[in-house]
Amino acid sequence: MLCKKENHYCSHPFFIAISLLILCFILYGNCLQNAFLMDDYPMLIFNFHIGEAGFLQLNPQALEQQAYFRPLTHFINFMTFSLFDKEVYKYHLTNLFLFYLSGLAFYEFLNVLFKKPLLSFLTVILFYAHPINGVLVNYKNATAFSLMILAMNLSLMNFVRSKDREAFPWLAILWFVIALLCHEVVVVFPLYLMLTLLFLEERPKRIFLLCSPVVGILVVYLIFRLMYTATIGNITHQIATHSYSVVSYFATVSKLLWWYLEKLVIPKDIVLIWGTPVVTSGCWGWVALGVLLWGSGVLMLRHFRYLREIAFGAGLLLAGFVPVWLASFSRPWFGTIIEPHWVVYSSLGFFVILSACFLKVAHGFLNKKMLIAIFLCLFVFYSVETWGYNRLWSTQKGYCEYWARVSPYNYMPKYWLAIDFFERKNYKEAGEVFTKLLNSGLHTYDIYQNLGIIEYYQGNDEKALAYLNKSLEMGAHNADVYYYLGCVYMRSGESGRAKEAFHQAFVLDSTLVDSKRRLDLLNQSK
Repeated sequence: MLCKKENHYCSHPFFIAISLLILCFILYGNCLQNAFLMDDYPMLIFNFHIGEAGFLQLNPQALEQQAYFRPLTHFINFMTFSLFDKEVYKYHLTNLFLFYLSGLAFYEFLNVLFKKPLLSFLTVILFYAHPINGVLVNYKNATAFSLMILAMNLSLMNFVRSKDREAFPWLAILWFVIALLCHEVVVVFPLYLMLTLLFLEERPKRIFLLCSPVVGILVVYLIFRLMYTATIGNITHQIATHSYSVVSYFATVSKLLWWYLEKLVIPKDIVLIWGTPVVTSGCWGWVALGVLLWGSGVLMLRHFRYLREIAFGAGLLLAGFVPVWLASFSRPWFGTIIEPHWVVYSSLGFFVILSACFLKVAHGFLNKKMLIAIFLCLFVFYSVETWGYNRLWSTQKGYCEYWARVSPYNYMPKYWLAIDFFERKNYKEAGEVFTKLLNSGLHTYDIYQNLGIIEYYQGNDEKALAYLNKSLEMGAHNADVYYYLGCVYMRSGESGRAKEAFHQAFVLDSTLVDSKRRLDLLNQSK
């Protein structure tokens, strides 16, 4: 049995705050100088519309062109870029601090819920150390995701504390709204809340009172989403269009969830997005594994009076999987996908189960020193994997090559690898990767746009025009397409068309001063 002295340290606020902060810096200190990569460029560094109403999602008309509604995420990106510009370590420090606070808030939530400081402490240590959460620190434009986790944890903690006061938790509602405006996976929050209230053995009337405003806010949010963005409709349309059978649908989601569970247990080959084709053969095997997963979780929940912490962890694990059932089909050009940061509460549930099992053993078969040694070995194993994962994020080329190897059915790593070749002026390699994406069946305006720009730089004006015009046909409406069309026409001696293109580029993006300069040059040469 672990001694009371250890529990005393694990409940001391100063000890908890300082030790966890030091731990976070040890785990993520080697990533602070990692370069910008992938979405960091269009979302932050080269986003000329970052402070405009459309970017901040304050313009209803602009919302119709966007796939999601995350105004707080966009506002935070605007604030971090305004404050930090291209000083990369400041983004990492901000992410790391919010990640640290989110774990600290979960410690407090668990401690208030179960009154077991050591359980809470071990859970948060595993949460920090496991590489599956590394994206929250390494991805510069993911700052709002740690804020979302922090806000949900604070919301749950305030709901729990309201039990003693029998007061309505207005502060908890506020934190919930903040989380919801960061990311749509928060729609699962009512499940976390109901699970928490059930474990508190709240009266049904009290559960209804506390959950009803949360559900009401979600209903308003979903109606707004359906009116102004097309995400939900697009997902259901994709599922219907591809005529997935019920068995195939369940088998595919089951395969995604088992991949995630495998990475929790054996933290190797973790990626930002993992994809797989829709399962069409061997479906019943995957369905059986899915039934086993959900059945095991439900069985734990049924025995919550005897295995309270383990059952609560199982509830978080299963509830956290709910977004995957729809979100996995949200980007059909990726295949069916799972993103580990969608299911962070499943991770937290897993770490609660692991810590609870560890402490249960402390009362049984192994002595204290043996248990400490086992936990330290597990912690060191996770930490080494996290340090290695941090190094993978150091360059776009390195990460994308690793990502493409782990998730070969996902087009995104290949796309960003081609962009990296392009930025380093390796036009031949970039063109080859983009052409392979086209040949694989992926036809998007940005691929045609990039191929057009590549052909322009290689002096192939005819091919450049064909690709750029194809990009416009497919709905491209950005300044770069028109700018490079103008460049091609200007080099070909078609000054009239060049002027029109440069003018349109300048109208779409007045920060493209080169468009204005070339337009003035053409006007002067009349």
